[in-house]
Order: sequence, then structure tokens, then C-alpha cells
Amino acid sequence: LLRVLLGLLPKDAGEIYWNGTVVSDPTTFFVPPYSSYTPQVPHLFSNTLQENILLGLSEEAIDVSAREAAIHTAVLEKDVAELENGLQTMIGTRGIKLSGGQAQRAAVARMLVRDAELLVFDDVSSALDVETEQLLWERLFAGREGTTGAETNREGSAMAGARREGTDRAGARHEG
Repeated sequence: LLRVLLGLLPKDAGEIYWNGTVVSDPTTFFVPPYSSYTPQVPHLFSNTLQENILLGLSEEAIDVSAREAAIHTAVLEKDVAELENGLQTMIGTRGIKLSGGQAQRAAVARMLVRDAELLVFDDVSSALDVETEQLLWERLFAGREGTTGAETNREGSAMAGARREGTDRAGARHEG
């Protein structure tokens, strides 16, 4: 479903609607800055944590408060504070110097710094402990009116209990 929504696979049947209008070509419609996608296994690069979060955006193009808000929402602020060089820490090839949960949350911060209308999450909390996962989902949808979230997650995910006041969401369940 997520791949169809993002235009990576053709749809078998039906229509995709956005704000009541049929989306005829998702490959050109659901692209940045309108949408942002984070896979379960994030793509991180051998750069600083900050460069991985900004990924192609200059420091000047991003308001510091927007970057800090993205880091906070991704429940990454304590981790950044504990890193030897904070955001300037080199994280190694594929983010090898980060835990799986830190890598997932860095990728979430990357998507949030762009302030997209559609946030697509592919089991981004699979490597998180229960408390961090619950906090992540609560923060992701707190005060995000006008944002739509589409997510996949494993059985028993804390996402199911997260509050989403004023936020649309889409989802599908697949067992097996």
C-alpha cells in the first residue's frame, strides 16, 4: 500500500484521493516537499549526524528552531546531548556508530525537518524500546493539524495507542 501511495508500484484497482481530489499520478504528486518517507531500515551516510538529518539542505535553509523541533519530536535530543560532538558527530558508514533505534529516529528527524503534508512511516519504531516508541508516536502527531500520516508497524506497536487529535491517518493491516 505504501509503495502504491508513493508511486513506486502501480495500483491494481481503485483511486488515490488527496483532499477530495483524485491523484492521477502519485509518482509526481507525492514527492517532496509534499511528502516524506522513512523506511524501517534508514539510509544513513558517512557524514555528521546533522548532515544526515539535513540531507541536501543547507544549514542556512533550515531554521535552527525547526531542526531542534524535528530532533525533539524524533525523541533524539538526549542521544544528541550524549554524543561526543553532538550533531557534529561522524556516524560512520550506514550510521554504524548509532544504535538501530537512534538510526531510525535520525531518519524520522530528517523527514520532519522538511515539514511535509504527508508523512509515510514504514515500521520506523521497530528498534525502539516501548517507552521511546510511545513517546515518539505521541510527539509525531501532537499539534500537527493538516498533516496526514501513513504507517505500517508490527503487531503490538505502541503506535496503535498514540493520540492523533486533528491529524488524518491512513493505514492497512497485513497479517502473515
